[in-house]
Amino acid sequence: MSIIDAADPAAWARAKEQVEQAFGPVRILCNNAGVFAAGGPVENIDPQTWRWLFGINLDAHLHVLRTFLPEMRAGGEEAHIVNTVSMAGLLATAHTAAYSASKFAALALAQSLRSELESSRTGICVLCPGYVSTRLLAAASARFQPRCHQHRRLCRRAGAGLLARCHRRERGAGG
Repeated sequence: MSIIDAADPAAWARAKEQVEQAFGPVRILCNNAGVFAAGGPVENIDPQTWRWLFGINLDAHLHVLRTFLPEMRAGGEEAHIVNTVSMAGLLATAHTAAYSASKFAALALAQSLRSELESSRTGICVLCPGYVSTRLLAAASARFQPRCHQHRRLCRRAGAGLLARCHRRERGAGG
């Protein structure tokens, strides 16, 4: 396997070939690409930063789904997608408008897909972690320490160490 550009649809097609050669058809898909940038007040959001955040935090989800979902649906077997979003997709805080908007959009994409998948054997759930000690957070914290501290405190207050919101369709008796 190799590191890919998550914003490049062609890279996902190449990755899919590698995965299927190594492991066979994909039945469990963990869709976990994301970047963070605190943007300051809304009126100061840099359009390039906005596009970068949406390019990874939303568009990459779409690229992955467009690449893997058709065969997951057509396979006839049970399959499941786990989209990692963020608590910021549920709770927006000051100075994170671009990041939160991209995460809200990723959540909406998953919710819409859930409705589309109701009559199939493919399900989807959304994982919305709060602050997790990662290199992504460390890099953002170094640049935006006061804002990250405020956001972390708000997430803790909301009881958001980790929130998994699984959307499962009701199965009938034959299910």
